[in-house]
Amino acid sequence: MVPVRAVGAAEPAIVGQYVGPGSCAAQNCHGSIRPGINSKTTALQNEYVTWHNGDRHAKAYDVLKEPRSIAIARRLGMPAAPSASPKCLDCHTTNVPKEVRGAKFGIEDGVTCESCHGPAGGWLARHTQERWTAARPNAVDRLGLVDTTRPEVAARACMGCHYGNAEKVVDHAMLAAGHPPLVFELDTFGANMEVHWKRHAGNEAWFRGGAWAAGQAVALREAAAQLGRQRSATGWPEFSRYDCYACHHDIGRDREGNWTVRGTGGIPQVDGSRWSGVPVLAGVVAPTQDRQVREAIARLEMLVAEGQGAEAAPAASDASVLAESVLRETRAGALDRKEIESVLATLTSPVSGTPTFRDAQQKAWGIDAMVAARAAANGSPADARVGEAIARMFAGLETARGYDPARFRKDVAGVRTALGRL
Repeated sequence: MVPVRAVGAAEPAIVGQYVGPGSCAAQNCHGSIRPGINSKTTALQNEYVTWHNGDRHAKAYDVLKEPRSIAIARRLGMPAAPSASPKCLDCHTTNVPKEVRGAKFGIEDGVTCESCHGPAGGWLARHTQERWTAARPNAVDRLGLVDTTRPEVAARACMGCHYGNAEKVVDHAMLAAGHPPLVFELDTFGANMEVHWKRHAGNEAWFRGGAWAAGQAVALREAAAQLGRQRSATGWPEFSRYDCYACHHDIGRDREGNWTVRGTGGIPQVDGSRWSGVPVLAGVVAPTQDRQVREAIARLEMLVAEGQGAEAAPAASDASVLAESVLRETRAGALDRKEIESVLATLTSPVSGTPTFRDAQQKAWGIDAMVAARAAANGSPADARVGEAIARMFAGLETARGYDPARFRKDVAGVRTALGRL
């Protein structure tokens, strides 16, 4: 049996109230040991069990009690333990105000269903009703539901912790104290989650490259907004927004697992890896705006790198507007076969210059996502040679310290050759 904090009658419907994962754990709801007990529903019905037993989000609170977390807090001079510090709880738990916590809510449950799907108090009982599908669009606005069937909506929720937003950020001080750097790509991270969804007509936008496309555009939009906010607040973006390796040329871990830094220098460069696929995407789905997108991104990154704070804010606004424009072109759903081929051709084209480790990492994730999308569009698995070439590419990206740009260029060329004609 899977332990459940509290299962019983649903609490009274209160819009905006967080009712806790135990409220979803009944066997005929989302707590079944085996999936698919009701073939008519779009849910697998074992989502709670999957989250509780195998999803890292469920263990996020426990991480705060590990020696590494305690050491980070000590280096930061935190007055409270990580498991009691709002700065840590904001991302490692569903840390909402006490006045919206229901009777079954528990902070120790970690990052729960409601972190992604929204406070269930207003829709928990209603979403089991027969006419729920038709009523669902209104529920997003009226009842507090976050419609994660749309990847661009889920991406924003994910990036709240995996990049930061107006309320929370892993800043430079936290990174210097030993907090792992935040990296994220929606398609890859989604594919690596324990599967707790059933593919159906309502979530098709997640597949065949749709998640990668939406994730890239949302990353630029959210990052541009954050750069603008930080410039307005402090006159200079937080150092965590920059590429670590522009200043710290040799970053790694010692034998005890602690971060070490040797050698500094260079001009800080914005870490634009998270949205590096946007120009590629724009060239395929919004060719009339391709040039504008590239110029807006280049201008924003240049102004931030040079410390031109006054001009960076409007540049961030321009980039955000263009990101939203590209996003609109992808909202119809998954990419079609021609678009997938075009994106893949561009991602695997000869790499000019010297890509940073983070840029290479993001490009590799994008290539992998598009190869999977191509296989799905063709209705057959990718050739074994393609899989081997992708494995070689990722083998060269296991650590930043071992990254070799020349090898990466060669590995990308190998993937392109294995793919055949593009």
